[in-house]
Amino acid sequence: MRFKTSTLAKVLVFVVVTGFLVTLVGLTFSQVRVEKKDTYRAIFSNASGLASNVDVRGSGVSIGSVKSISRRDAGGVVVTFTVKKGLRLPETSEARIRYANLTGDRYLELTPGDGPRDRVLRVGATIPETRTKPALELDDLFAGFDPLMQALSPEEVNELSTNILAVTQGEAGAVKSMLANVGSFTSGLAERDELIGSVITELSKTLTTLDGRKDEFDDLLVALSDLTGKVRDDREAFGKALSQFSALGTDIGDFIEAIRPGLKANIAQLAIAAGKLNDDEPYLRQVLGVAKQALMRGGRLGGNASQFNFFLCSLRVKVEVPGTAGFLTPNLFASDDRCKKGAN
Repeated sequence: MRFKTSTLAKVLVFVVVTGFLVTLVGLTFSQVRVEKKDTYRAIFSNASGLASNVDVRGSGVSIGSVKSISRRDAGGVVVTFTVKKGLRLPETSEARIRYANLTGDRYLELTPGDGPRDRVLRVGATIPETRTKPALELDDLFAGFDPLMQALSPEEVNELSTNILAVTQGEAGAVKSMLANVGSFTSGLAERDELIGSVITELSKTLTTLDGRKDEFDDLLVALSDLTGKVRDDREAFGKALSQFSALGTDIGDFIEAIRPGLKANIAQLAIAAGKLNDDEPYLRQVLGVAKQALMRGGRLGGNASQFNFFLCSLRVKVEVPGTAGFLTPNLFASDDRCKKGAN
């Protein structure tokens, strides 16, 4: 297969241009700078989180990158970094590790430090440990804010965390914003001051009561411990008992199922009887009232020992039926001598 010279030239141009663009993008993302640089070193007591190829910044502007990080035999960590060639660093320069964001990324920041700035730090020099500061451990810092974080919403936590990070990196302008967040939280607590005070007072009373009865409370805990121990020891017996209870429940269910038809009919008849009693309520009240008086009189007659103070010689009962005139039963006489006429 043959290609025309023009087609081959177009393909070559496309490949060259594409390769150049890909290389340019790769260099951009890898932060590789093709320029002359001067190398310096700084000794840190702790360079945790700092990595190679991260930015070296001065006054917030990227002026170089970290080249390597290595341990020092005498203790500490040596951070080798480069800056743009020709950039004059004061001899009193200080190096600090800063947080780039809340995810833990870090960068190296150079500051002029205190003292005269007319003397320049020579190329290849080392910044001593006395003029370096490692990054603040945010885990320890945020742990102290844990009670505060629990009372804030996620958005407020993020805002407060950002402000704390800014403050710890020397951006004093963020103090006002952070104090506003803390002030909002404390205002919320102040609005609930009475409720919080009431809860604390009641809790204090409860604890005082428990303290006054600590012996009984200890005995209760010991008894509960003994009870749970015995339940644990007899768990097999409890398991069998629960099985028996289950069987008993099944039997009761079967029994109720068996008597349900007759029970339903009896309840229906009971409802009819209750209706009749309700219809004759006035007469029923009268009967109960008379019965009450009769029982009271009978109680007075039998008040001495276990016998009555009279002897029944004759008995005749009047029976009253609603809707009729009623009737009297025949007299029933006793044949005892004391019941004869003239007997004392």
